[in-house]
Amino acid sequence: RGDNGSMGDLACIVAEDLVLYQSFDRQKAAAWLEEENLATVLERDWGFSISQVKPTLECDFLVGWTKEVAVSSHMVQQIKQNINQNFLSSSKETVVSLVEALEQGKSEKIIEQVEVASKLLEGLSTDIYTPLLRQLKEASQDLQAVAKSSGAGGGDCGIALSFDAQSTKTLKNRWADLGIELLYQERIGHDDKS
Repeated sequence: RGDNGSMGDLACIVAEDLVLYQSFDRQKAAAWLEEENLATVLERDWGFSISQVKPTLECDFLVGWTKEVAVSSHMVQQIKQNINQNFLSSSKETVVSLVEALEQGKSEKIIEQVEVASKLLEGLSTDIYTPLLRQLKEASQDLQAVAKSSGAGGGDCGIALSFDAQSTKTLKNRWADLGIELLYQERIGHDDKS
């Protein structure tokens, strides 16, 4: 159906920047569409937010492609059933801490919070990490870097943040040795528009 994602990727594309995105309530929007015309629905306050995040340190943002997909409608349903208030509040707390760490330039705290986010996702379903996606993540260990599944997991991509040139080089080599293709790399930081 195409409605499994948070639409955070679209928020980043529209903003052309690193953003903090809070999704709208899809069930509420769907109910509005059943009862009202499109123009009225579009005028409503959807309750989502997009704000720019301004890191005060430089780092490399990398996207790795494993070429294997694990997501299925059954997996999506399982994950949705496991999302509870504890997960939501823990995720929100983690995101707030991550944004603070980015804006304060604290690489160790960034690494810690990305790891927490990854563990929270894995707590919803161990299937979120395919074997190769797990290796993509683990390739950042012992480096000034951190990696996790992209988005909610179960897909074929992972993302990483690397905080020094040697860590970036080592991570890219480890990914290549695993057969993981580097799809994208961008330097982000306080002097950059990204």
